[in-house]
Amino acid sequence: MNLTEIKLCGWPHQHKFRVGRGISSGNGKTSGRGSKGFHARQGHKIGQITEGSGSQSLYRRTPKRGFNHTMFDDTYLVINLADLAERFKDGEEVTLATLREKNIRIPKSKYDLRLVLLGRLNPDQKLPKNLKIKLHRISKTAQDAIQKTNGTVEIITLKKPVRNKKTPKAE
Repeated sequence: MNLTEIKLCGWPHQHKFRVGRGISSGNGKTSGRGSKGFHARQGHKIGQITEGSGSQSLYRRTPKRGFNHTMFDDTYLVINLADLAERFKDGEEVTLATLREKNIRIPKSKYDLRLVLLGRLNPDQKLPKNLKIKLHRISKTAQDAIQKTNGTVEIITLKKPVRNKKTPKAE
């Protein structure tokens, strides 16, 4: 057996080099940090993703892909009774299609757009009679105002997209 073949079993890892022990320590004076500057200071972080080093940083350069939650969010188009009083006449039907025809700005969305009716009406305006309204949500004041003018309200329910692709097991 030679001294070169002996392996130390007591230490599972090599100890960290003790810096700042003087010039004679083999890594002396600046303790391996070079001289001055950002990297010689305490608390600096080398190789951070946010560090640009003169160019645009890595996380800003990489394309962002992955899950997007807009498909599952409910996007509502809010309309007041004042808008209906201006554009509709007695006995007409109010839907998303008829609102587009009457030049009410409706954003084009890839996903289902939901219609909400609120009860704000100007004092000088009168609501048309016998309106047939098909929408997704309505406020209590708007529903009361429409029922006073003998109008009808139909609530549309939309099926939400399923998040997981697994189907439930048949029992």
